[in-house]
Amino acid sequence: MPLPHHSILPVTIDDVPTLGGFLASSKLQLAINRFLFKDWPNEAAQLANYTQAVGHGLSDPNVTSLKVVCHDSQEIVAHLGLSLRQGTAKGAPGDEMPVPDAMVPDVFYAVTDAIQSLNQGIANKDHMELTWIFVKPSARNQGIGTELVQAAIKKAQEAALPLLFNSEPPVHGFFLKLGFAETKTVDIDLSKWAPPYCGWGLFRLSAMALR
Repeated sequence: MPLPHHSILPVTIDDVPTLGGFLASSKLQLAINRFLFKDWPNEAAQLANYTQAVGHGLSDPNVTSLKVVCHDSQEIVAHLGLSLRQGTAKGAPGDEMPVPDAMVPDVFYAVTDAIQSLNQGIANKDHMELTWIFVKPSARNQGIGTELVQAAIKKAQEAALPLLFNSEPPVHGFFLKLGFAETKTVDIDLSKWAPPYCGWGLFRLSAMALR
C-alpha cells in the first residue's frame, strides 16, 4: 500500500552525498566496523568509502537505487539498493582482492571471505540481491523499510528471479518478519583483533532468501 506522506522515487546524482552518509551511519553501528577501519572511527575515510559505493551503484545499469522522500520536509528518509547478479563465477574463499587504504587487511579479508562463502552455490545463477537498506532513526516504525523491501520483492518477481540478501545482525530479525529465511551463516571471531577479556565475540553474517 502507498506510504502516507512519503514517496518512493529513483535516486539521482544529487542524492549521492546524503545516501553515502546514510550508508556510513549504518555501517558505523556494526561491531565489526570497530576493527575494519584503521584509526577507528576514521569517519572521513568511512564516509568517502561508502559515498563512493553509492555513486558506483547509481552508475551501474544493473543496480536499482530507490529513496523515500517525506512530503512535509522534502528530505530523504530512507534508501535501498537492489542489484541484478547475473550468472558469472565469483571468487572462492581465499581469493585476494585489493585492500582499501583505510581498512585493516586481516579484517577486510575475513569479511570478503565470509561473503564469498555465503555466495557459494548462487554465483552461477541469475538472481536479485538486496545490497543495502537504511531508514533514518526518526523515520523508523512507520512501515517505510517494509515498503522499500516490498518494492524490491516486486521487481524480483517481475524479473522471475530469486531475491537474496546477506544480512548483518541489526536487520536480521526485520527480514525474518518479511518472509526471508536464513540459508547459511558465517561467524567471524572479533576477539582475534580485540584486547583479551573485553567482551568481543562472534559477528554473524547470514545469507537469506525470500521464501
